[in-house]
Amino acid sequence: MLIWFAVLGVLGVLSIAKAPAILMAADPRFGLSMLFTHPILALVILGTVFLAVTGAEALYADMGHFGRLPVRVAWFGIVWPGLLLNYFGQGALLLGSATPVTQPFYGLVSASVLPFLIILATAATIIASQATISGAFSVARQAVQLDLLPRLMVLQTSSHSREQIYVPAVNAFMLVSVLLIVFSFQSSDALAGAYGAAVVGTMLLTTLLGALVAHLNWNWGLWRVGIVFGSFLLLDIAFVLGNATKIPNGGWVPLTIAAAMYFLFITWRDGRIRLRAELHRRAVRLDELPKLLENATRVPGTAVFLVSNAGFVPTALLRNLEHNHVYHERIVMLNMEITRTPRFTGPRAWVETVQPNVHAVHARFGFMETPDVSEALRSARQRGLREIDDELTYFLGWHLVRAKPRSGLAGLKSRLFAYMQRRSAQAAEFFRMPNKGVIVLATDIDL
Repeated sequence: MLIWFAVLGVLGVLSIAKAPAILMAADPRFGLSMLFTHPILALVILGTVFLAVTGAEALYADMGHFGRLPVRVAWFGIVWPGLLLNYFGQGALLLGSATPVTQPFYGLVSASVLPFLIILATAATIIASQATISGAFSVARQAVQLDLLPRLMVLQTSSHSREQIYVPAVNAFMLVSVLLIVFSFQSSDALAGAYGAAVVGTMLLTTLLGALVAHLNWNWGLWRVGIVFGSFLLLDIAFVLGNATKIPNGGWVPLTIAAAMYFLFITWRDGRIRLRAELHRRAVRLDELPKLLENATRVPGTAVFLVSNAGFVPTALLRNLEHNHVYHERIVMLNMEITRTPRFTGPRAWVETVQPNVHAVHARFGFMETPDVSEALRSARQRGLREIDDELTYFLGWHLVRAKPRSGLAGLKSRLFAYMQRRSAQAAEFFRMPNKGVIVLATDIDL
């Protein structure tokens, strides 16, 4: 990638040297004159040249892997200068050419060098796509942690970096989507409208969300937010209007995908709210546990029950008492909480003794972290839970959701939520539980 952006910059400089008049394009008066004298044409041109100001979104897709400083250094040190010089170089080529140039980028080199430039561009494209792929994996995991998608199987691919993950379902979705888009559009020129609409939407949302963060989290005054983010918003709106002309020619694709994803998010969120309400209605408070254990047989060993709502008896424990009429001599009720911060920096877990040999463990993970049962229990041992042994039996409650008959959009959302709930990854996979000693007990729920 360093070679690629260095080549972009060098080719641009060589072309600019032949027609330095192109540098006059930096004078904003030309753009403003076009905007005021020919506003419709100016918007069409703005939509056409919009992709010249994109590129950073591919870098910050890897923000979670490398942090802010490397992304800033990469952008301001090599990526932005290389792109800027190259685009000026392409403009210089157009100014100095007496005939139309169909491919100004490849026109910067001679025919003998062209094959090497094509090979380099292909390699750079493949490498850059990895940022998009890893970014999709990270965003999908964060959506699951924030309870916007059902649990997906997330595989750790590195023993050194927790951020190196692989999500098979997302990979398969991207494969099918890319193939459909390639066969549908057939050329990068035809795809420009779809890509432009996607990027300008990202820019607009980033500006709006950034303004909210500045006002709510950084305690900026409204005037300060208006001055700083208002300037960004004016540019974003101009780009939105320019790219609106591309909606019929491919711009509808990212808008359709975004609408479909939003429908999935809202369906899952609403379904989860209804499911939690139903589970809360059926829930048994923790102070009733001694009464439940009175008539059951105590067996040796340690049982770990995952519980979603602290303060209530896990549904798996209720099903075990209902069907098997036994309980283990040591019981650990583990509540795994996903915080609204990327990484949780405080104590990983803390322990609460409910009654003799019955403990409630509360563990917290950030939404960019992978929740790990073994890590939570290891932290709990360090904070006082010393009497449990290494031979553990894990009990999981699985909620088998069935959709009640409904008509219209409500019925569609109910059926879709039930479908997603049934195909959600098992908690054993999601919470990285051991491969053996896991027992799943189901509870039927009609929603």
